Amino acid sequence: MKILNFIVLFLLLFSTGFVRADELDTKMEKIVQQFNKDTSALSVEIVKASLAVFPFDCDEKLAQKRVNLAVSELLTKHLIQSSDFKLVERTHLDKILKEQELGLTGAIDTPTAAKVGKLIGAKLVALGSISRVGDYYQISSRLVDVESSEIISVSIVEVSVEVFDQKASRYLVKVPEYQTLGIYLAFQLFPASVTELPSRTFFNSLIVTPDNNSVLFEGLGLGLRYWFLRKLMIDIAYFPVTAFVGDDAFSSDSGSSELFAVSGATNLDGSEHKKTLSGSSFKLSLNWYHSISKTFKMYAGIGANICQLNYGSEEEMNTISGTANGQNFMIHMQSLNELSPQVLGFCRLGLEWKLQTRLGWALFMNINTPKKFPCKVTVKKYNSNWMNVISEEEMLVREVIFPLVTLETTISFYF
Repeated sequence: MKILNFIVLFLLLFSTGFVRADELDTKMEKIVQQFNKDTSALSVEIVKASLAVFPFDCDEKLAQKRVNLAVSELLTKHLIQSSDFKLVERTHLDKILKEQELGLTGAIDTPTAAKVGKLIGAKLVALGSISRVGDYYQISSRLVDVESSEIISVSIVEVSVEVFDQKASRYLVKVPEYQTLGIYLAFQLFPASVTELPSRTFFNSLIVTPDNNSVLFEGLGLGLRYWFLRKLMIDIAYFPVTAFVGDDAFSSDSGSSELFAVSGATNLDGSEHKKTLSGSSFKLSLNWYHSISKTFKMYAGIGANICQLNYGSEEEMNTISGTANGQNFMIHMQSLNELSPQVLGFCRLGLEWKLQTRLGWALFMNINTPKKFPCKVTVKKYNSNWMNVISEEEMLVREVIFPLVTLETTISFYF
């Protein structure tokens, strides 16, 4: 008995799903039947006349979603299946609407529709309006005689928004073309070269040799996109950046490196002076986009990148002291407070693939203005009791060059 009850419940739920799915077809068929009934009472010629189905009128929000075009397409489909009307090609109608600067979003009154109908050789035109009332779309349709501009048939139906969106999903744009937000996760990985710096000798004995290893940067960031106008988008992103230095780029301590090596000295204090190389990037760009197809978009833009590159952290030792050729010395490295952010201009090209209506994957190429990030040390000479500084000199020990071209990839969610 329990098994029988389960089967009955399953069949009820299953059949309910089919009934809801067929609701839209039933309502579209009702409109067509009303048209057939009202025209059959007029003449045989009217029943078999040429008919143009216009985009329905609706508010801006529904137009962005293309609900009006979806209704036109569904009505056209049912007219072909269940009537003797000769349907005018959609492409021909769209061309005339464009030439007449009427657009494809509806808002066409009966006299104007009759005028356009004459231009395309139609005897009848079907048009109407759509409005959302609670959880339902109210679809008002009317059939107009082109010659007399007389309304010869009217039909009003209501369809559940949920059912309509499910059944007509192939015609709808669930994410509008503008006034849309997108949140994305981004990843970038790019190499940066360094300036080849020479060694320097101090006090005829102390030799400071810069580390000239190349650097590989990676960043996992978060961004926001806003389409504020049709075809224009603002993109804001923040990337914490980590650096990998030298040949052991992917070792556990690869974010740290010796900024320089010291030789020719004794009594060294702080010789283990590995410095963490890290930073951050804040990007702001204005982008133009073009839809190549339903699933691919192309982007082009310009922007600014505010970069901060840090040599070391607050916890790491910033001085090295010792004796060279009988002279006391101390090497002082730049602190984080002494490093100022750099502003880079860039232009970009990108391609996005819409995996789903609200999900997209993109690849961007940025072409950057050249910029160098220097790190300097100050070599100070002290008297015998370390009380007074006798002299000091600055030395450049690393200079990272931001690459001309960088790549980044993003996964975006739109709403």
